[in-house]
Amino acid sequence: MRKKYQNDEEQDKINEQIKLLKRDFSVNETDRDEIIAQIGLQETKTKEAESKIDQLNFYEQDKSLIENGIDGIENKISDLNTISYNLNFDINKLQNSIKNNFAFDLSKVEKVFKESKIYFPDELKKDYSELIQFNEELTKDRNRLLKKTLKEKTEELNTINIQLEKLNHKKEELLSFLKDTDVFRRLKFYQKELAKLESELIKLTERLRIIDVIIEKENKKQDLNKSIEDTIKEIRDISNHTEKNDKYRLIRGLFSKYFLEVMDEDTYISWSINSNNNVDFKPPVIKTKDSLSKDTAKDEGRTYRKILCIIFDLAILVAYNIESYFRFVYHDDVLSQQDNGIKVRLLSLISTITKTHDIQYILSVIKSDLPMDQDDNPIYFSSGDIVLELNDKDESGTLFGFEF
Repeated sequence: MRKKYQNDEEQDKINEQIKLLKRDFSVNETDRDEIIAQIGLQETKTKEAESKIDQLNFYEQDKSLIENGIDGIENKISDLNTISYNLNFDINKLQNSIKNNFAFDLSKVEKVFKESKIYFPDELKKDYSELIQFNEELTKDRNRLLKKTLKEKTEELNTINIQLEKLNHKKEELLSFLKDTDVFRRLKFYQKELAKLESELIKLTERLRIIDVIIEKENKKQDLNKSIEDTIKEIRDISNHTEKNDKYRLIRGLFSKYFLEVMDEDTYISWSINSNNNVDFKPPVIKTKDSLSKDTAKDEGRTYRKILCIIFDLAILVAYNIESYFRFVYHDDVLSQQDNGIKVRLLSLISTITKTHDIQYILSVIKSDLPMDQDDNPIYFSSGDIVLELNDKDESGTLFGFEF
């Protein structure tokens, strides 16, 4: 089950990543071959533009100037344009993220409770307010970090733009040394065309890279699907042969036995596979004591649910007692609102289990919730069973021996 849940979570994570990539870059893995064709076409056009520049009949010194000067500058400009493109994309994403502030209107929630004629307690309102405040603080911290990153990216982009301006200016200065105005005019035209083609080629190449990332994630998702299917098959096989599971049969038997001892009623535990191929542990159902043994609604009551939880914990501890497992359990508010007979039988069961299986059982109880004897006197625990008595007289009666 752990493997199944982990794979489900990983699959959801991959689906979200693929969704974001498709949305942010406007790509789809089915477009890969089309983009390959576009890249091939664009590379052909780029080579033709480069060839036209190379074929211009310059004087030897002009040719050397273009090859060693202008070409080098153009390469730098191309690299900086790529960096500028990525920075602009990052800045846009950061700006959009900052706009997504946390929004929660408590008054609308109160209005819904009021219209539904449901009491909206002040404590719940306080919890909502604290949750809103926590999320607002979290949003502030997140936006503070985003703004810091945005500032750094913006400063870096400004630096790149300054460098681009200087390089373009230097390129123009070099071109001004060309004597043939006709050659210069054609060179300028081809250089502009080449810059456009290279820019478009960069975009297509980046889109192809993103598509390959998506395809890689889709392949990983298929591997996960295969693993999930194998796990589901194992789970279903276990579900179809629960009678062969000795540990499960032992836990279920102990659970029914202990509940019968405490409540004098029948119940059992069971599980099934839901529509998501995960396990559903069904709430135990209390059966009637007549021959028909019909289901009752007693398990929906708070008192019965409390006893069901206690009995389940005890059954687990006893079933795993011979293995390396927990040797203690703590239950708070065990005896409150229970019938006196239930209190007596529950404490008797706990006493037997702890002595027989060397298990430590910890509970807290106030005096008024203690079971009563036949003369209506409280049945106290022996002094050896009491670890701590709490009171509000002084610090000796606090849980840790001092006040905060």
